[in-house]
Amino acid sequence: IDLRLTEWRLADRWAGLVWEELPDRRPGELEAYLAHPQQLPFSPESLAGLTERMEEVLEDLHRRHPDGEVVVVSHQDPVQAVRLRLTGGSPDLLHTDKPGHAAVISLRPGRPWREDGIWQPADAEPFPPT
Repeated sequence: IDLRLTEWRLADRWAGLVWEELPDRRPGELEAYLAHPQQLPFSPESLAGLTERMEEVLEDLHRRHPDGEVVVVSHQDPVQAVRLRLTGGSPDLLHTDKPGHAAVISLRPGRPWREDGIWQPADAEPFPPT
């Protein structure tokens, strides 16, 4: 267990609320998250901070197992954030082509890292929720 793989701390702020409640309970926050996830002054953790801690884990694991295969399990936004960072994608694309729930993404180390493939269940929820 590596605590750097936990959910984005933004989820702490929204804990106990469903998507449909956010506009009433936290006015403007869901809209900001969907439009500008890099600029969320109300979030306990920035998107950049999330991405850095996730990248740190993957780089550490790659150094310790340079020729091995490693499986890392985390949450949707952390996975997408580090996927974009390592493959050279813009953090502006956080909500674009986001892997569904229970998706498996295969990445190969390099500069930039290479995405070898993605698998996700046929019934994986799209994002944002419809």
